[in-house]
Amino acid sequence: MMTHSVLVGVLFVLVVALVWQSNYAAEHSLAIRKLEQEKQQLAESIADLQWQVSASRSLASVSSRAAKLSLAPPQGISFLEIGSSAVAVAADAQTGVTQ
Repeated sequence: MMTHSVLVGVLFVLVVALVWQSNYAAEHSLAIRKLEQEKQQLAESIADLQWQVSASRSLASVSSRAAKLSLAPPQGISFLEIGSSAVAVAADAQTGVTQ
């Protein structure tokens, strides 16, 4: 009879541990899912911001803003291509030195 009550006690402890472990796993699963959704939203936000940066750096956008500010067009511009990107390089009109 003593061993029977010990076995029931051990079984009870195991059932409680199983319920706790299942609850713990479910909570963390929901937390992981929430973090994955936040990550996806941030990735979409980053892509949108990169598109906005590209649009604001476009030649048409820069020309439009320069015209609104009554700026003179640049003189003596050449482009230095490095890999898949290009950088504008201006030559000083008086000395001919590239800046």
